[in-house]
Amino acid sequence: MRKVLDDARSRAGTRASVTGQGPTPSRSERGTKGRSLRRSWSGARPDDRDPQLLGQLAGSIAKRRGWTDKVAAGAVLGRWETVVGSDIACHAEPRSLEHGILTVQAESTAWATQLRYMQSQIIARIAAAVGNGVVTKLRILGPAAPSWRKGELHVRGRGPRDTYG
Repeated sequence: MRKVLDDARSRAGTRASVTGQGPTPSRSERGTKGRSLRRSWSGARPDDRDPQLLGQLAGSIAKRRGWTDKVAAGAVLGRWETVVGSDIACHAEPRSLEHGILTVQAESTAWATQLRYMQSQIIARIAAAVGNGVVTKLRILGPAAPSWRKGELHVRGRGPRDTYG
């Protein structure tokens, strides 16, 4: 056992004088390939090595990966109240954004009609907040009509007519 240890020390002695430290690698072994070993510091102007804001980094990553449309759609749906205002947001809710068409569900037919009149103003607000071309058209839906089809058995036809008066 002692002989094996002595042999290992003698072989290591040719590489380094202190056991446990290997020889200092050359520049080519370190991978610097002729670059200066001095640490270079950032200058007075901003560059890639300076700290950056998280929002800017997320935006650049989204742009590189082609996620800008999805990020813009998420911004419209996620910040609906701040984009259109609290009055409209209380009475209308965005449902989906596909191919530039934003589907909005109003709580009443009166609000659906009002939103149809304000359609160009709403698109302009969205363009100012998120960017041009994200929403090109609004599809405004009124409230869902009540279903008269109850139970498994029902009679075919037009359903209830003027039977209330």
